[in-house]
Amino acid sequence: MGNRLLHPEINETRFLLFKSGNEKVFEQIFNERYNSIAGFCCQFIRDADKARSIAQEAFIRLWINRGRIEKPNGIGAFLYTAAKSECLNYLRHRKVIHKYESQWLEKQEREFNCNVLESFDFSTYEFDELE
Repeated sequence: MGNRLLHPEINETRFLLFKSGNEKVFEQIFNERYNSIAGFCCQFIRDADKARSIAQEAFIRLWINRGRIEKPNGIGAFLYTAAKSECLNYLRHRKVIHKYESQWLEKQEREFNCNVLESFDFSTYEFDELE
């Protein structure tokens, strides 16, 4: 019931117009639901710009796949599913990047430490000087 207050119900006429490619109806649906989808994405990824981008992608996917939507309430289900899927893909991608960056930093640190140690000529120092 609360969802109906946020999003006007899509009646059969609007739904059929949307499915037939009516851009005005699609724009109305976008305007009615975009903020909710972007907010949903932001809960997952905590990056408002990326959340808005993912929300836009969900709407693009909706437009491309509009012929596959069976019922008016399928629009919301499609949008949230597409957004969730894109958020999970983004998070997986960030995890891979983070892992690579961590490995690279560890390698750089090891090389730096080796270079520092190699730069010392320990044969010229006495133990007392190192303390």
